[in-house]
Amino acid sequence: ETVNPQDTNQYLFNGNWRNMEIRKENIRTKEGTEIERINRFTHRGPVVSSFKGFGDKVVSMHWSGDEYSNEMRTVYLLNHAHNWKDFTNAVSTFLAVSQNIVYADVSGNIGMFYAAGIPIRKEASRLGFRPGDTDAYDWKGFVPSKDLPYVFNPPSGYVASANNRPVGDDFPWFIGRWFSLPYRYDRICQLLDSADKMNTDDFRRIQTDETSLMAKEILPGILSSAGQDENLSALEKQILDTLTSWDGTMLANQSAPLVFETIYQHLFRLLLADEMGDTLFRKYYEESSMPKFAVYAVWRNPCSAWCDNVNTPDRKETLADIIRLAFHQSIDTLRNLLGEDVSKWKWGEVHTLTLAHPLGKVALLDKLFNLNRGPFPTGGSYHTVRPYSYSFGTPFAVNHGASERHIFDLSNWDNSLTVIPTGNSGIPGSPFYCNQTSLYISDAYHPDVFSPERVRGKKMVSNIFLPVQSK
Repeated sequence: ETVNPQDTNQYLFNGNWRNMEIRKENIRTKEGTEIERINRFTHRGPVVSSFKGFGDKVVSMHWSGDEYSNEMRTVYLLNHAHNWKDFTNAVSTFLAVSQNIVYADVSGNIGMFYAAGIPIRKEASRLGFRPGDTDAYDWKGFVPSKDLPYVFNPPSGYVASANNRPVGDDFPWFIGRWFSLPYRYDRICQLLDSADKMNTDDFRRIQTDETSLMAKEILPGILSSAGQDENLSALEKQILDTLTSWDGTMLANQSAPLVFETIYQHLFRLLLADEMGDTLFRKYYEESSMPKFAVYAVWRNPCSAWCDNVNTPDRKETLADIIRLAFHQSIDTLRNLLGEDVSKWKWGEVHTLTLAHPLGKVALLDKLFNLNRGPFPTGGSYHTVRPYSYSFGTPFAVNHGASERHIFDLSNWDNSLTVIPTGNSGIPGSPFYCNQTSLYISDAYHPDVFSPERVRGKKMVSNIFLPVQSK
């Protein structure tokens, strides 16, 4: 924004100074004090520069979440929809929270609608800030619901989603670029294509599948590059043999997944840190999931300039050089972490899930009330259908996964299955606190009944809410 030097609460817009909206917020702290905060807003949205460390620049942000969106209408109409037309009408007002919403009906039709508020704006795909002194870059509304991506009765006979890009590059509107890499989606489709018909057990296997198509893609390059090194130590040769016989499945009790993930982590630094510098790289690496997109791009362009180390002007490194160095560094890292005995190098030893209660940080409280659960050894990774992910800043502690697993049997709803990582209660003393954790960790499910008589038969607690009686 261009701010009036005479009045910093005014900004230039279409040749005139406009007053910002000023809101005074009082925030109470746990110490009992209050912090006064002055928030400023342009017609686009809040001024966020002071939160983001932009120095003396004044930057406002327009976010679709601040626009009108009627999720209540959507949910109500979805619950009363009879067909695809009713369904698409219902999801037309689901804008603020982008969701892939799946459809199926009793006539055998299936579909999926990508419900989102996609702004119509100039040069939407270009990264960076836009000048705000005119309306040239202001949003011109949202893409009409009828033009949003959807599939209905696709030739494949199924619909699937794994946070992947839902449309090709020919889609006329910009819908973002940082979708999940396609490996999980491709693996789901691969499994769905493996049989004409599937049952409940098949879908159990799909939801808990740990085969990594990313590992299958990258592993040959690792084997080829590392295998060309004539000076491998005995330990490195042993690890190379282990990787050679590995099928790309991220099992918790194997060493190959751990070696692969460690090599992948070292690739990030070796490809990017020399150009970015340690400070910027550390922020980029530790606070985002962006580096995996860099590796994905470089792997498809092995002649990329990112492969050359700018700190060695006397030579030009190739991707193969970077892979070999990443391999050596990874073995050193794991030796220092787990020792020389490779039999103890297990993915699940370091890739663990802990369900941490906020008060569990206090060791005494955790011991007294059993607040935290875990750590549990886990397989998979962010690139497998079972998405036990981790932050690059704190590898390899699991910080993300499937928040729930469902298998719905449309021929008999009472045969449906479900499980969540914790339980229905967040109160540690409740019998429903983390009572599903052992099921979740062991890939088991519990019945998810629908019919009134089965629900009443499963009832453990009931609450009756009555209106207040007038006096």
